[in-house]
Amino acid sequence: MSAEWLIRKGGYFYRANWCGYTTVKAEAGRYTEAEALREAQVEPWHMSAIHQDDVQDPAGDYNVAEIARLKEALSESRAELAQANKAIEALNICIKQDDERESGLRAELDRLRKTIEDIAEVDDDGFTSDGHERVVEAAARSIGLDLAA
Repeated sequence: MSAEWLIRKGGYFYRANWCGYTTVKAEAGRYTEAEALREAQVEPWHMSAIHQDDVQDPAGDYNVAEIARLKEALSESRAELAQANKAIEALNICIKQDDERESGLRAELDRLRKTIEDIAEVDDDGFTSDGHERVVEAAARSIGLDLAA
C-alpha cells in the first residue's frame, strides 16, 4: 500500500504524521488510503480523504516557479555577498599596509624635521655658530650616513 492520500479538514491538509495543518499540497502528509479514510470518519461533515492526484496546488499559496526564482536570487545574493566580503578583506589588508607605510613615513618625517631644525641654525653665510662641519654632519644624518666610520 502506497501513501498517496491526503487528509483534508476544512480548507487545510494534515501535515505528515498527523502533525499540524497546511494549505499547500506539497507540504501535506501522505497517508495510505485506509489511514486517510479512517481519519476522515472522525468528523465526516468537514473532513475527507483525497488522492493526491485529485488536488491541484493553489496558485497563490504555492508557486513553484516563483520559489525557484527566489531561491536562485538568494543564491546569487549570497555569492555577491561572498565576493564583497573578499573585497573588504583585501581592502583591510591594503589599509593595514598603508598604515604601516604611513608609520614608517612619519618616523622618517620626524627624523628629517630634526635634521632641518639642526640645519636651521645656519647663519646667513651658510655656517652654524660651530662652523660648517655641523651642517655636513646634519646632512649626513638625514640620509643615514655615519661619518664616524
